[in-house]
Amino acid sequence: MTRSNTVSAVILTHGRPDFLIRAVRGALAQTYKDLEVIVVIDRMARNAAKVTQ
Repeated sequence: MTRSNTVSAVILTHGRPDFLIRAVRGALAQTYKDLEVIVVIDRMARNAAKVTQ
């Protein structure tokens, strides 16, 4: 049985929702199948919270 490892893409954001969208799309576009995307939003980045919903 072959077991794959999960790859985590951690994206930090501080009030730049335009770059956050590009970063998440880029992470999700990877060909590796076992992928998780974790977005860490600074408490002051209110627009970023809206984008991730």
